[in-house]
Amino acid sequence: MESAENLENKKKWAALCQVADFFIPIFMQPEWLDSVCAHTDNWQVLLEIDSNNNICAALIINLENKNFYSRISAPHLTPHAGIWFREKLFKQRHESNYYRKKIISSLIERIPKATFTEIRLLPQNADAQPFFWNNYELNVRYTYRLNIENNRALLLKNMNDNTRRNIKKGVENYNLSVDFSIEYFTKLLDATFNRQNKTSSVSKDVWLRLEQNAHLTPQRLIFFAADKLTKAPEAAVYVVFNSETAYYVAGGCTEEGRKKGALYFLLWQAILNVPGAIKAFDFEGSMLPTVEPVFRGFNAEQTPFLVVRKTKNI
Repeated sequence: MESAENLENKKKWAALCQVADFFIPIFMQPEWLDSVCAHTDNWQVLLEIDSNNNICAALIINLENKNFYSRISAPHLTPHAGIWFREKLFKQRHESNYYRKKIISSLIERIPKATFTEIRLLPQNADAQPFFWNNYELNVRYTYRLNIENNRALLLKNMNDNTRRNIKKGVENYNLSVDFSIEYFTKLLDATFNRQNKTSSVSKDVWLRLEQNAHLTPQRLIFFAADKLTKAPEAAVYVVFNSETAYYVAGGCTEEGRKKGALYFLLWQAILNVPGAIKAFDFEGSMLPTVEPVFRGFNAEQTPFLVVRKTKNI
């Protein structure tokens, strides 16, 4: 059962997320977390509130308890848990560094005890010293981000030859479609895992909850590559976005789609079709050696982020 404190924190956090002046990543917003967490009371938000009653920082915690084992980790499809800072409250640099460390330390003190803890920080969270001082392991992971403020023709020109060839192949073979259901998307996702003799860790129920959440519908795109001859969908991508960044969450394709450039085609179409005010396209999940060259081929910039871990934090 959720504590009264966490329910109150969620209420305050939800109110702040509705204020347009603040850039809060979609993965830290209540509607997303309610959809991707196994139970809505699994996620908590730790808030740092200043003397003027302003929320100045937040960290999302997803805690799951199974028998005698407790685990803090990222919910499904969620690359980062924070720490979000209310940047306007940090003025001069020397003051900013001091107060950020103080805030991070305060948040760490309130992380629930768990058998295993893993927290993925936002790329802009370069300072993880307070975690290190509190006996957390620091690990570096990478994503790839593409600046899409440039002229779109220039983006295409800056891609490598193989990426441009695959996009051209996809354009020749497919029409872009949004007319298929989420069930078609999950089938194409399963086709990709089946080809690798693997099973997706994300259940169909999670995708259905995301689709049924009306608050998230204006912040997502599901694109399908429909074969020009058969009209059948052979690939799909799922993209979410907020005011500054679009994120490639997942994609899948048939064996025919893989051969005919379907995913390259869809990623390029997603870049072209996200709202014009968005500055960056984040490919997410770029640690696999078979996937990394695909994202790098779009001329996206390798972007590090920190993952902090602790075992037996009890």
